[in-house]
Amino acid sequence: MKILLLEDDFLYASSIKDYLTSLNYEVTLLADADSACELIASTFFHLYILDVKLFGTNGFEVLKYIKELKITSPIMMMTSLSDINSIKKAYELGCNEYLKKPFELDELKFRINELLSHFYPDINNLFYLKNNYSYDFKNKILKQDDKIIDLTLIELNIIEYLLLNKTRFCKADELFTLVNMQNDESYIRVYIRRIRAKTNENFILSKRGFGYKINE
Repeated sequence: MKILLLEDDFLYASSIKDYLTSLNYEVTLLADADSACELIASTFFHLYILDVKLFGTNGFEVLKYIKELKITSPIMMMTSLSDINSIKKAYELGCNEYLKKPFELDELKFRINELLSHFYPDINNLFYLKNNYSYDFKNKILKQDDKIIDLTLIELNIIEYLLLNKTRFCKADELFTLVNMQNDESYIRVYIRRIRAKTNENFILSKRGFGYKINE
């Protein structure tokens, strides 16, 4: 899942980013509000983590901007400000979580898990891939951001099989039963080309002698 982290303390921000990356989140780190707002206007994120005290402005202004764009993704504010007025302002502007510095990284993880499970209840049924693709196993839906990719059942079955075996290349003969065709690799290549045409050329990787693999 994609997280935007806005924090101008480089060392502090780097430690948070490294930790969240180790948890398999895709983290974009920015240090100033202008750059953040520009990216927010053009890029989808599942979660925003904003520091309140920033050089030249504050995280409350970025929070207001997110709400003006009618973005519904959850927003977490983090700050050393612990007075009731700051907390009240954050929630009145629409934040979903307020984390006081300093905090343990494990606490951050638990807060993020709680937010994401609330806003994305099907999170455990989803696979997140490169280039903003996600696959919903429960409903058999492939999306890029919020756009559903129109795929046939056979194409979906191939994607599912490759996702369930995402750590390795799958040989063509493993996929024959998925395409309801004779044992001819040319049929597999046809479906792989169709999937790539609907997604992108690198959505499925191929390696001669090894087979096919989802690009995660």
